[in-house]
Amino acid sequence: MLLVNRRDGRVERFNLTDEDGLRKFRSLSSDPAWHSDVTGVSLVGQGHRADLPLPKKFGIVTYDAEPIKDRDGNPVGERVAAAAGDAYVTLTMYLNGGSGRFRVDLSRPGRRRWRCS
Repeated sequence: MLLVNRRDGRVERFNLTDEDGLRKFRSLSSDPAWHSDVTGVSLVGQGHRADLPLPKKFGIVTYDAEPIKDRDGNPVGERVAAAAGDAYVTLTMYLNGGSGRFRVDLSRPGRRRWRCS
């Protein structure tokens, strides 16, 4: 379950493993004004919750979310991603068992670390 906190205090809930919930999220997230109104996102499942905090200094932040499925098409997790400036942060929640496992990844794609000649 994806929770999206809005600037006016509302919390929207999206079940990413359900086609209707995923379609509703994709419909709302296609509007650029929606992204500017989001103040935070969380993944909730099996009695555990993880928040994806972002510093306020980022100007424009865009969000994406998707279910993670195995080869047979069964849901095994949910992932939410935030692109802010040159940083890309993902939060993944795994649904197998009651472990409450989460993974956070931070990357900076497109930024060169060194120059080879």
